[in-house]
Amino acid sequence: MSDALGLLLERLLSREEEARNAYLLALESERNFKRQLEALNQYRSFYSSELTDRGLQGPVSTATYSHFTSFIGRLDKISTEQLEGLKKVQGETGKRLEFYQEVQAKRKAIEFLIEKRQREKLAREVRQEQKMSDDLSTNRYFQVHSRDDE
Repeated sequence: MSDALGLLLERLLSREEEARNAYLLALESERNFKRQLEALNQYRSFYSSELTDRGLQGPVSTATYSHFTSFIGRLDKISTEQLEGLKKVQGETGKRLEFYQEVQAKRKAIEFLIEKRQREKLAREVRQEQKMSDDLSTNRYFQVHSRDDE
C-alpha cells in the first residue's frame, strides 16, 4: 500500500510541476498582453496629442486630419481586440491556477497520508519493542523468583 502511495505521490509531483509550468506560461502571456495593450494606449495617446498640437499650431489639412483619425481609429480597434484577448488569457490563467492548486492540494493530502502511516508504523514498532521489553523483564523476574522458591 505504501508503494502505491509513493507512486501516486511521484505522479502528482510530476503533474504539479507541469501544472505550475502551464500556469507560469499563462501568467507570462497575460503580462505580455498587458504590456502590448499599454503600449497601444500610449501610442494612441501620443497620436491624439500630436493631432491636438498640430491643430493648436494652425489649420490642419483635411488629408492630415483624416490620416490621424483613421490611424487612431485603427489603434482603437486593435486596442479593443487586444483587450478581448487579454480577458481570454486572464480566464485561461485563472483556470490554470485553479488546476495547479487542485493538484497541489491532492499532493499535500497524499503526503499527509504517507506521513500519518509512517507515524502509525513507528508507534506500532515502539509498542512492539515495549511489549518485547516487558516480556523479557517478566521472564527474568519469574526466572529469578522461581530459583528462590527452589
